[in-house]
Order: sequence, then C-alpha cells, then structure tokens
Amino acid sequence: MRSIETVFVPATDADSFAPALESAIRIAADTEACIEAFHVRDTYRGAPKVSDVIADGQLRDHFKKRIEAAARALRRQFEELCAKGPVRIVRDGGGKAGERPCALWREAAGTFLDLAPPAARCSDLVVMHNGGHADRSWEASLREAMLARSGAPCLFVPGPLRGPFARPLIAWNGSAEAARAVRAARPLIAASSTVTILTVGRLPEGAPPPERLAASLRRAGLSPTIRHVEDDPDRRGSDADQVEQQASEASADLLVMGAYGRPRWREAILGGVTRRMLHRPSRPVLMVQ
Repeated sequence: MRSIETVFVPATDADSFAPALESAIRIAADTEACIEAFHVRDTYRGAPKVSDVIADGQLRDHFKKRIEAAARALRRQFEELCAKGPVRIVRDGGGKAGERPCALWREAAGTFLDLAPPAARCSDLVVMHNGGHADRSWEASLREAMLARSGAPCLFVPGPLRGPFARPLIAWNGSAEAARAVRAARPLIAASSTVTILTVGRLPEGAPPPERLAASLRRAGLSPTIRHVEDDPDRRGSDADQVEQQASEASADLLVMGAYGRPRWREAILGGVTRRMLHRPSRPVLMVQ
C-alpha cells in the first residue's frame, strides 16, 4: 500500500497555519510521517515613488522587522503545536523511521507562489487550510498553485482534523485524475467504516465503472457503496451541487476527487467542481491534478 512519509504544510500566517499543522500532526501520528513546515519570508522590493534614500532605508528596516517578527511567531506556533502533538522536532534532513512522527522547519526568501509548489514536490501530501471566501485572494491563488504545480496530492481542510476519516466519499468519473486521487487517499481511508463511490451522469466512454473501483477497495478490506445521480446539464454548477448534496446525505467527512476535469480557463468561466470545492469548502477535500 502507498504510504505517507512526508507531509508538507505551508506556514503562511497564524490563522491558516494552525489548523493545517494540527491536521498534519493528526495524519503524521496515524501514518508515522514527517511533517515539513515551510515558511517564505517576503523580500523587500523597494518603496514606489520614494526618492529620499533615508526614507527608503527606514521603510526597508521596518519591513525587515515586520517579516522577522512574523517568522518568529510562526516558528513558536510550530514548536508549541508539535510539543502538544506530541511530535518530535528534527533538523532538516532528519526524520528517519525511529524518529517519527516528527516535524522540521524550513524557510526561504521570496514569494510563496514561486517557492512553495516546487518545495513540495518531494512530499507525499500537502495539507493546507481552506477558508473559502473568507481567505485573502493570494491564499486562494496559493491553493490553486499547489494543486497545479506541486505534483503532490493536496488535502484542504476547513478546520483542524479531530480523528481519522470514517466516511469518505469518492467523486468518481473514471479519469486519470480521479484514479490518482483514490491512490493518494488509500493511507488516509484505510480504517474507514464505509466508503461511498459517487458518479454523476454518464461516464466517458472507456472509463472504468464504479464497480471496478468498488472491487479494488474491497480487496483492501474496505466496505464501499455506490451512488449514482443523473446530471442536470441546464443548471450552472450542477455537478458541484450534486457532489455537495450527496456528500452531505452520506455524512461524508472527506471528499476525494480529481482536480480540473476540464481546462482551468473553462472552470473559471463556467464554474466547476474543483473551483467550487476550493472556494466554498464544507468538509476536507483531497484533490489530485
């Protein structure tokens, strides 16, 4: 079975970092993984329309102090939550089998959008908080960037996880993205009491039917059930509404799905399940592109 060795958590700000790190600690405790908390210190780009060198220097000093204070506060939060976990803190390069669950802190200078996605490419799972419309625009952009460019499965949580997933729902359309999401989810749903496989509308020609997926999950010791609902092509966001409604009816505590089943520009214009779940979260969502 695929295992989770490294969980990547962007340390953006206190409000978003805390629920993501608490969730990662929960996962690390269950899978004996190592958490990699990654903070990016923003760099000073100069003050626009400031001709006075002294004034610019004062702004630079103020900026540096603010950035350093934010980094120290996040580092303290990291250490406090790991101690409460309890998760052992190790140095970069640590995290051997006998040391786990563990966590390490990494920093870089630049921007999160540029540095965080490639920094996560050697990880097995990315965990991020998803505050939906309450988040700032750059946080929503970072979620999309991690999903599109990290190459890792992304778990978006609206709040800290309190226990293992008991009732996951898999949104199945037979695509390669959905198949990758299911494989990524297996370590997280290994102890689930029931798994719901949902299909909406007709699957593409040649796509494996949900019965094939159910048989695979049964061989892993899980108890899957299949739900099918018809699509409503006349209603905007129909697929997203159907997935959300079925997840609620199944009392799902995790939604597993592939991301961007159609080009991202079409999702932006027409709406889609991916964007709906990224911007209007109601439960943890595991996505893979």
